[in-house]
Order: sequence, then structure tokens, then C-alpha cells
Amino acid sequence: MISKMYYELVRLLHFAAIFTFAGALVIENMAIKPQITGEDTRNLAKVDAVSGVSAIFVLIFGLALWLWVGKPSEFYSSNPIFHAKLGLFTLMVVFAYRSHDIL
Repeated sequence: MISKMYYELVRLLHFAAIFTFAGALVIENMAIKPQITGEDTRNLAKVDAVSGVSAIFVLIFGLALWLWVGKPSEFYSSNPIFHAKLGLFTLMVVFAYRSHDIL
């Protein structure tokens, strides 16, 4: 019973981190404009921090789901949909990181 509750909690936190990460990236991309004021810069820095922290949480909770709680790791390791999700997450992190070089 406790392991089931732990699995549900980690899964919920994983989903919350995913939606926070995606939302922060959308807000960042919508807020970028040719002329940015000092206040806009501070707000973008806050959103960027939320984006970075949530990406770390997505990774931590995702690894916990993959390796420690829930289904056996073999289920995920041999699943092509899981590999597609990992690829999309990696792509989102790379684009988030590359946006710093562009600005």
C-alpha cells in the first residue's frame, strides 16, 4: 500500500514538473521582444530559474519512476514510446539552453 502511494506521489510530482517546465518555456518565448526593459529582464530571469529547476525535477522524478518505483525498468527500457519521450525532453532542454546563447 505504501509503495503504491509513493508511486502515485512521484508520478504526480513528475507530471507537475513537466507542465511547469513546458509552461515556463512558453512564457519565456512569449516574453522575448526586441526591446526589453530592466523589469522584463528580472521577470525573464525568474521564469528561466523556474524552467531550470523544473527541468531538474522532471529528470529526478523521471529517473525515480524509471529505476525505483512503479513498473520494472525493463518495461521502460524496451519501450519505443519511452525513448521518444526521452528524446523530446532532451530536445526541449537543448533548445532551452541554446536560447541563452541566442540572446
